[in-house]
Amino acid sequence: MKRLVVIICLFTIIINAQNIKKLENVPKEFKTKYFKNHLNFCPLHVGDIWEYTFIDYPGTTKEIRVVKITKDTLVNNKRYFKKVNWMDDSFISWERCDSNNNSFILDYQDLDEDGDSTDELPLDSLDLPNNYRYLSYKYSFKTASEPIPGQRTALLKDSAWVEIFGDTVLFRTVEYLEIFWIEEIAEKYGTIKFMWESPESFLTGAIIDGKQYGTLVSVFPENDRKIPSSVKLFNNYPNPFNPSTIISYSIPTEQKVILEVYDVLGRKVRELVNKVQKRGKYKVAFNSKGLSSGVYFFTLKTQKTLLTKRMLLIK
Repeated sequence: MKRLVVIICLFTIIINAQNIKKLENVPKEFKTKYFKNHLNFCPLHVGDIWEYTFIDYPGTTKEIRVVKITKDTLVNNKRYFKKVNWMDDSFISWERCDSNNNSFILDYQDLDEDGDSTDELPLDSLDLPNNYRYLSYKYSFKTASEPIPGQRTALLKDSAWVEIFGDTVLFRTVEYLEIFWIEEIAEKYGTIKFMWESPESFLTGAIIDGKQYGTLVSVFPENDRKIPSSVKLFNNYPNPFNPSTIISYSIPTEQKVILEVYDVLGRKVRELVNKVQKRGKYKVAFNSKGLSSGVYFFTLKTQKTLLTKRMLLIK
């Protein structure tokens, strides 16, 4: 077990070192020239893609998480960009940024429940001072199972310098307190790292405004991306959750699938799926009725694959 943890930690460090390097000292002359330009922390263009490499815990699964911008639209004379996150094509937001590094989402799901789905809600305000708190609706969605409370408190923790893909840029650390989520958002590149508790995901490749950075592994023809070539288990959403959450997975061929939930002592508390399924993508609702708050693990088993992920129940 200790060897496994060491391997995971070393691999994460290697990924981080390949493309992202925190800088302790940046020459004054560079800073003077840098701040003469307009800083943009939220690049948005149709065709943009960000790939993040993630090492799961406690398993050994390495995942590539993809965020992409597929189209744009005008609402109330403001241009919004459709951002599709790594879970599936229903996990989306319509976003825009202004010249002061304030970003917003179109409230197409009426998250604030004001009866208007054409207004907008705040995401980030990255021109504010360090240790400043502001309202955010980042990662606020309504799933098929239940509405997700939308309002979060975002805390701007610090600003620092980073070298990424050979560029030296400023980045800001933001913590979204209610969902225990931390992001490092870099000028020119957007989010370069995100973390929920201890697992971390690092930006390892991107296409931004038509220019490629790093290495991309998920850019294939659209038809080739609909069904993956291997069994995949995705993070549940929402997480943390109460009382229910959605678990998603995909299988490339027809096979027997077992989806189970375990507590921290390794005891099985639910069997959600145990049957032969055709190839495709699946979503399963997990209701925590009768369970206490704490960490749980959900496991996907096939004949040749065993995948495990962690989720947090808060009551």
